[in-house]
This record gives sequence, structure tokens and C-alpha cells, in this order.
Amino acid sequence: MNPDTLHKHPYGAFLGLALLLFPLTLVAAGLLLQSWEHLAFFSMAFTANPRGLLVEAALGVYFLLPFVLLGAMCASLSQRLGSCAGLLLLAVGAVFLGLTHLCGFHDSLAAREQQAWTAMTLSTGLLPFFSLPALVICACVRWCLLGRSGVRR
Repeated sequence: MNPDTLHKHPYGAFLGLALLLFPLTLVAAGLLLQSWEHLAFFSMAFTANPRGLLVEAALGVYFLLPFVLLGAMCASLSQRLGSCAGLLLLAVGAVFLGLTHLCGFHDSLAAREQQAWTAMTLSTGLLPFFSLPALVICACVRWCLLGRSGVRR
């Protein structure tokens, strides 16, 4: 990515980077857990028949939302403090969201082994809500960085 893109179009650049983090998080969780069942859930959502296309699109947006919010936070920080601060927050947020997804998928697999089907479904289906603490931490870090810098707009 061209460094000028981060300065001229921070929202497009950071939202694009954040959206790339979503599939990377899924693959990383699969590698760490040595399980690919959660990928089947997401691939099914994007390759199903046309009848349920609207539902799958809503499901995709639902799971992408934490990454979009992280990208928007990082873009806003980048506008005020520079691209290094935005990239740093993006990296920290990606680690937090990745750990959240890893824990959620691990819980889902553990519930499947116990044949607790409702717990298995909720462990994956509520991941965007489980991501809220990570996003709150990132928002607090952003707020602290902006407060310490004395930059106001």
C-alpha cells in the first residue's frame, strides 16, 4: 500500500486493511485450532443459493462490523496523529479481535464435542458482541492518545 494513501484517504485505506483482517483472523484461528469447521460456516454464508442472498449479506455485514468499527477508529486517529498511530492501533485491535475470535471458535468446538448445540451456535453467532470489550479498549486507547497529544479539531 502506498504511504500517501494513508495520508490522503485514511478512511478508505484503514477500512480496506480492517476488512482484510477478517479472513486473516479466520485462517489464523483455523491454523491455531487445527480445525476448519468455522470456515465452512462462513463459506456457506457466502456461497449459498440466491434465495437466502439477503440473509447471507446481512450475516456477512454482522460479522464484519467489529473490523469496520476498528478501521474507522484507526482512520480517525490517523487523521489527527498520523498514519503510524493509526497503524499501531490497528495492529493492537487486530490482536484483540483475533484473540476474541480464537476463544469463540475454541468454545464452539468444545461445545460441539459435548454435543451442546445451542452453546456451539451461540459461541460463533455472538462473536461480534464478544468483540465489544476489545473495541472499547481500542476506543479508550484512541481517546487517551488524542488526549495526551493535545490535538483538537
